[in-house]
Amino acid sequence: MRNPENRIGNVLHLYAQPYWHAEAFISGEREALMKLRDTITVALHDGLAACDLSAADGEGYSVHVVCMRPDDAERQSVPYTDECAKDQSGCRA
Repeated sequence: MRNPENRIGNVLHLYAQPYWHAEAFISGEREALMKLRDTITVALHDGLAACDLSAADGEGYSVHVVCMRPDDAERQSVPYTDECAKDQSGCRA
């Protein structure tokens, strides 16, 4: 459901890597970027934090930030969005 009131100052788009070595992007309004920055600061201190933001169409969502330890990172699945990269089997041209 479109909610234009939810969107003002809160627009943040996160674009994940489709596969390894591809670029990832964060694009947002100044207020949303500052909210993300503040959430990261809390996560660095407390281990985790969240904030509510929205896409440009007004759809709200929560961003969860987790400060991982090195051994946590090794257990995580890869964050790629392309099917051929998710299981690390490789993409074929």
